[in-house]
Amino acid sequence: MGRRVDRERGWNGGARPGTRGNRSGRSHRLVRGLATGLTALALALATGGCLCPSHPPEALTRAGFRSPRQTFETFFAAFDYQLFGLEFRCFSAEFRRRNRVSEITWREFRDQLEREHPLLRLAARVEVVEEFAEGPRTHWIVAKAAGRTVRLRFVREDFYEFWAGDVLATDGTWPEGEPWKLDAAAPAASVTLPLDVDQAATLNAASISEIRVGYEWKLDDLVEEPAPRP
Repeated sequence: MGRRVDRERGWNGGARPGTRGNRSGRSHRLVRGLATGLTALALALATGGCLCPSHPPEALTRAGFRSPRQTFETFFAAFDYQLFGLEFRCFSAEFRRRNRVSEITWREFRDQLEREHPLLRLAARVEVVEEFAEGPRTHWIVAKAAGRTVRLRFVREDFYEFWAGDVLATDGTWPEGEPWKLDAAAPAASVTLPLDVDQAATLNAASISEIRVGYEWKLDDLVEEPAPRP
């Protein structure tokens, strides 16, 4: 079972070693689809005038990934305040692999996009008009701004982390099914996480300070719906 080397810690921290990725500009071209949808929303709201943040500062204190809606709000609050690192954390691992984008290339791309489209921050002023699940691991949110509509796909990502103080000792994902079991008769709860040999070798029970097991919802795609024909 592979390590989750793409998890980012901290809103504005640098990428982990080895995540610089392809900086040739190819990543910039591959994420244009997402940028097109955001730019369309911004242009639709261009008559709004004020470029001040539409989210109150306390919106950032509610940032997280425990539900698709929370990730949605986190992404657009980060977008509003130009917190590129937090924006990047909202993307799924598959989105990053598919687009060959690291946090460094995303920051470069976003900086360029802001220069090319000064009104881009207006895209944060979206209104949710519909939500629906597509199975247990996929969720869609339909958002609209000034008549423009985008569909955002969120996917569930499972993870576990073993911490030794402030050091991430090992992390990964679990196989199909839930890793936890509840026994109402006992009552008791247990968690089973299969580790490979290399992962197990990095752990020392006496030094483990925290074990995190759960799942997060991440943004996997954003697509603009075509305008209806007159």
